[in-house]
Amino acid sequence: MAVAGDVAKLTVSATYLGQMCQNVFFYRIQDAPTETWYEGLAFEFLAEVLDAIREVQATQYVYTGISIVNLFNAAELYEEPLAVTGKLTAAANTLLPSYVSLSFKLLRSNTFVRNGRKQIGGLPEVLIDGNSLAAGYAGQVASIDVALAEVLNPGLGADLFAPVIVGRVPYTTSEGRDAYRLPESQAEMGTNWAQINLAQFVRPSTMNSRKVGHGI
Repeated sequence: MAVAGDVAKLTVSATYLGQMCQNVFFYRIQDAPTETWYEGLAFEFLAEVLDAIREVQATQYVYTGISIVNLFNAAELYEEPLAVTGKLTAAANTLLPSYVSLSFKLLRSNTFVRNGRKQIGGLPEVLIDGNSLAAGYAGQVASIDVALAEVLNPGLGADLFAPVIVGRVPYTTSEGRDAYRLPESQAEMGTNWAQINLAQFVRPSTMNSRKVGHGI
């Protein structure tokens, strides 16, 4: 059973232009959670965060599922299929490649970790003007800024989830190489995390991992 201080890893999966895309979010459980905390988190995330993100995505960007796992208790896993799309209608020949994205900076609440970032893809050409956001979409992007830093409270007091940046833990692979992974307990995480105080749109950008042949 999850306890206050545990961190949920929330992953949303989608398909776009024949490629699988994923975005990962982390939420710290701020209070003693109910038994069905993951269902509440999923519901609130879809309503408050994903709904804002879909405002800048083309209808060809199709969400296929959401999964939530407690980083510190892998047995607490929730998966739900999705069948929703972006909200912008666009012709197929006006879609930007899967690696073109809107880049957001996630500002940390302390200096224990670096600031984070989030890349939102699935964009139609109408959203971009040269190297900048096209006029008329500032409101939609501002709503994403708010959503990415929002503390979610589906139970109106029963469950409280704060968006966080989680620092990685150094370790040595079986081949002897230095690498990093997510923490597997609250003790291992320690102070190596920060709540997201503010999210800021930066600019249109690219994401190499979404280029064809590079993965997700």
